[in-house]
Amino acid sequence: MSLHPDRHDAEGILSGLLRWVEIDTPTGEVSGMSRLLDRVAEDFAPPGAAMTRIPGRDGLGDHLLVRMPWGSGPGILSVAHLDTVCVPGTVRTGRDGERCYGPGLADMKGGAFLTLEAARRIAAESP
Repeated sequence: MSLHPDRHDAEGILSGLLRWVEIDTPTGEVSGMSRLLDRVAEDFAPPGAAMTRIPGRDGLGDHLLVRMPWGSGPGILSVAHLDTVCVPGTVRTGRDGERCYGPGLADMKGGAFLTLEAARRIAAESP
């Protein structure tokens, strides 16, 4: 697998990200957060991640601690929240030509999904 920037699978990345964005996750919406964390865990499993789900408290959703199995150095830390501020069902989510819409697409869900993509690529290149 080449990591040359021209060979990144932009459509595949966008498709995967939209699967996360389509799940309503407003702060305090525990069931939506739970569905999203299930999907995040499902996506991190193939590159061999070990995951620990930490129960939420005070009416908020769970946390997911993801550890990748590769490398012996100090590691890389990525921290993200996946809740959004939009009322469920009030925001258009999806794609219209070259424009994409949805809560978290260009901020934390997008950044967290790019962390997943980076982990997939590093895992694919690790001995």
